[in-house]
Amino acid sequence: MEFSGVNMKKLVLNGSLILAVALSALLFMGADQRTQGRSPNSLLKPTGTPTATLLNINRYSTWYSSNGEQERNPYTTNSGTTYPRGTSQCIYSAGLIWGGMFYDGRTPELRVNGQSYENGTKPGAILGFRTGRAEDPGSADVRIWRIRRDYKTMSTSDAKRDASELYSKALSAVTDGDVQRVRDQYEKDWMEWPAVKGAPYYDKDGDGVYNPTVDEPGVAGADQVIWYVCNDIGQPQPWLCPETGMEEQVTIWGYARTDPLGNIIFKKFRLIYKGTSTTPATATVENMYLCQWSDPDLGNSGDDYAACDTVLSMNYVYNSGPVDANYALFNLPPPAAGYDFLQGPMVRGFAGQDRNRNGIDDAADFAIFDLKKRGPGVINLPMTSAMYFAAGQQYSDPPFTYLGAIQWYQMLRGLPPTPQGPPDPAMRINPTTNQPTPFWVSGDPVAGTGWLDNSPGDRRILLTSGPFTMAVGDTQELVSALVAGLGSNNLQSISTMKFNDKFVQTAYDSLFKLPGPPEKPSVAGVGLSNGFDGTRIMVNWGLDSASIARTESVVVIGNYRFEGYKLYQFPDASGDLESAILIGQYDLRNGITVIRQPVVDPITGEAITMPVQYGSDNGIPYTVTLERDAVGGVSFVPGQRYYYGITAYNYCYDALNPTKTYESQPATITVIPETARPGDRFPYFFGDTIAVSNAIGTSNAVVIPLVYNPYLTKGTTYRLRIDTVELGGVPKWSLKNMTSGKVLTSNRTALAYPTTAGGLLDLPVDSAYNVTESGFKMYVVNSQTGVRTLRDANGANVLGRNSSNPAFDILTVDSTTNQVRGLNGGNNNRDFELRFDATGSFALRSGRPPSTQAGSIWV
Repeated sequence: MEFSGVNMKKLVLNGSLILAVALSALLFMGADQRTQGRSPNSLLKPTGTPTATLLNINRYSTWYSSNGEQERNPYTTNSGTTYPRGTSQCIYSAGLIWGGMFYDGRTPELRVNGQSYENGTKPGAILGFRTGRAEDPGSADVRIWRIRRDYKTMSTSDAKRDASELYSKALSAVTDGDVQRVRDQYEKDWMEWPAVKGAPYYDKDGDGVYNPTVDEPGVAGADQVIWYVCNDIGQPQPWLCPETGMEEQVTIWGYARTDPLGNIIFKKFRLIYKGTSTTPATATVENMYLCQWSDPDLGNSGDDYAACDTVLSMNYVYNSGPVDANYALFNLPPPAAGYDFLQGPMVRGFAGQDRNRNGIDDAADFAIFDLKKRGPGVINLPMTSAMYFAAGQQYSDPPFTYLGAIQWYQMLRGLPPTPQGPPDPAMRINPTTNQPTPFWVSGDPVAGTGWLDNSPGDRRILLTSGPFTMAVGDTQELVSALVAGLGSNNLQSISTMKFNDKFVQTAYDSLFKLPGPPEKPSVAGVGLSNGFDGTRIMVNWGLDSASIARTESVVVIGNYRFEGYKLYQFPDASGDLESAILIGQYDLRNGITVIRQPVVDPITGEAITMPVQYGSDNGIPYTVTLERDAVGGVSFVPGQRYYYGITAYNYCYDALNPTKTYESQPATITVIPETARPGDRFPYFFGDTIAVSNAIGTSNAVVIPLVYNPYLTKGTTYRLRIDTVELGGVPKWSLKNMTSGKVLTSNRTALAYPTTAGGLLDLPVDSAYNVTESGFKMYVVNSQTGVRTLRDANGANVLGRNSSNPAFDILTVDSTTNQVRGLNGGNNNRDFELRFDATGSFALRSGRPPSTQAGSIWV
């Protein structure tokens, strides 16, 4: 590409350039020290609206600011991307860089701007086209917005962890007021979502106007979304270029997932050329480029390598050795992290060309814009270069002077930043192919092949697309994704990251019509010590019938159907599944038990098919009573906090889909067992059965009301009615609260009497009716099949061995069951008289005539 139209000043001496670079390096090295101790209040403007917030719905906790700065901590201006959550940081800073030749009547034409260590944008939108006016950054409605789809139902544990990260406090230091501030801000942002400024939302009523009580803010079905707008009007430019009148709208989103999508943050940059007050209507930007720029620091910043993958359109960093000092503090190997270039600018496609390198003639091809398919005859430009530079090495940070703009523009076009043109420097040569290339260090570090980085240091990486042209009023987009992976060592982390990245491309290719896990359930818990039976904790996820329906009844895209739940205990309030202990797994009785699918082997880095869910068709109890602390391996201690979570998982019935299951993030609960206080009276404890009296008539049904929450047993009277059935039918029953008069359930089928050796103890865990208002489960079991009692003329029971009549016993054919079968082969709910007279009788099969001398009679 010709480097035309640049107004070069050759009066600048080489010594001045060296001095500028040196000063820039000094300023950069001192930035951390100069910004230490920034107050958390700096996140709030005088009006109280936030200027920065976190994307922390998945395995990241990552900062974004309303002035355009990304992945940088606004408290300290240091690294702002923690991965995995609660450990070390992997990204120092990031942003969008753009550059091109602006033909708007001002010089110099070459202009570069964006977010670097010095920021060229400020919060707010530009008001109109070619006005030169922008929103006041201090206005209450100029801020950053963050929504979470489940903010109304998010658990206290989730809100507390959010507050801990947002306000930079230890979990133990988070107050109820902090938690409420988090909830209030989510609600405020939902209600005041800036759809009129361009923020995406689901227009459910189709009226084209955002209504927070009907419509929903967000994009791509994401669980958490951040949106802001910034511009360059009146903002000092980091490379001393004239302002251009560019408005940048940014949407950032993530998914609450435990699968690979939980390792990904999606970002959509929308750039609108609105111009300044002096911009003519005919102004254009030629040879324009957009760049996802980042300064990644994998823990310790000085030992990183860079690499790119041209097949996956990735540029990333990995640790030069198997151990990183910062991650070692958490007993973790270093992860790998980088960016996937998903969508470049949309341009017209011409016959005979294939600029996006997908094998389709551009004139017949399609593009994606605003996450919608456009065309034919338009394409998205691909990643056209992937490069890096490094602090203190051959290619270092461009200076914050106009010379830096020139160096940046060379890099945007796939050229080294130095020597600085004109004339342009030559492209770098791939040492393994001896061919010039804009894709640097494109080898395979895991295999040890191709062009590899070999001098560790503090890397900056660039993913660029262009060139294209913009006119005043034009809009362009760039979509990228932050992707990370954690394997068993530095190289296997690359394999894990690339495995995760495949899900990025699948999500984008489907325009985010994603399969996924069931909705996580609602959960509650209670703990109690009665002083003599020990301390127990009950976890209950069956209280909210609407929540159960949302979890179990919704069929997810791809024919994924609910399959089961998993109960975990956590060592702390973080709710991190990586450190959780599995207490139990409960799944439907449908023959689906062990579920296998491809996963990354952390040792080899290869994708192998292996079990990921271990169901056993044991049924779903919805309440579980625990007697021991699984984390400490001891009994529960009253007054101590215990942390639990419930996840839901599903199963795909499509035989051709290798991904068989997704597991939700946990719904968490904190339980503090209490000792009964003076004056407290609990008639029942965990696991006790409630006494049942027969009110009317007779019944042989087995009725077991089993207490799971003693706090709710408050003396309420219930009536259980067992309906009369026809011969051979199954009894039905209903339950009524006699205090309120409300019928809780009716026409329920009694359970079959178990015939296994375990008897009633083997009743299915999911077969009880849950009386949530009084904290007990109701088992109603059909009467035992066959004759249960044989009484002689004196009323004594003579059924079974050693009967009450010393003269004889009456036994069944199978003496181990100790019962006589119904005379017609089944239970017919009738009474019979068995009479022995002088004429004698013979029983079927192995009977013999009765005799006064016989010790027993076989029937």
